[in-house]
Amino acid sequence: MLVGAHSNGTWILMVGVLLVALGCGSSDDSHQTLSPSDVTNLPAGSAVGTTFSGVYVLDTSTIASCDCRVGSCSMVHGSRGNRLTLTQTDGALNVVLRSNSPDQIYNGGIDRNGQFLVGSTVLMDTYRSYSLLSGTVVAGVSIDAKSQITFVGKATGDDYDCDFTAELAISYVQPL
Repeated sequence: MLVGAHSNGTWILMVGVLLVALGCGSSDDSHQTLSPSDVTNLPAGSAVGTTFSGVYVLDTSTIASCDCRVGSCSMVHGSRGNRLTLTQTDGALNVVLRSNSPDQIYNGGIDRNGQFLVGSTVLMDTYRSYSLLSGTVVAGVSIDAKSQITFVGKATGDDYDCDFTAELAISYVQPL
């Protein structure tokens, strides 16, 4: 995760595959607050082989919702261009999100039909983040996914306890 200044002077927070500008206001939508047990020890799926492995790039992310119990979010927008490396070993799936911040590692499972669920935990000195990434991979073509993130901690000196959800469009780039 990365905290820095945006070109227009607002502060930004990189949370998983989301670029979030924190400000005033919040959504009234209800959200699932993720915990370590929600994102770890996810089961392998029914897939066989390595068909879904490859390098993919995030084309678009559309924010479906944002809700903060502490702090607030008035403007949330998705990032693009981040690379995801999918490594499938039968029903086990490992996804590494490569961005400007340290790599974020997701683990979980994938089924024969390409449906997957992977989770990630990031624990730093000033914050913690729990993420679920789910959706469908079309081998060698694309991924349609949803990202759910719970972020708790400090960003730019302010406290936050927020849940974010985004719809993601991801394109295949190359094999591993």
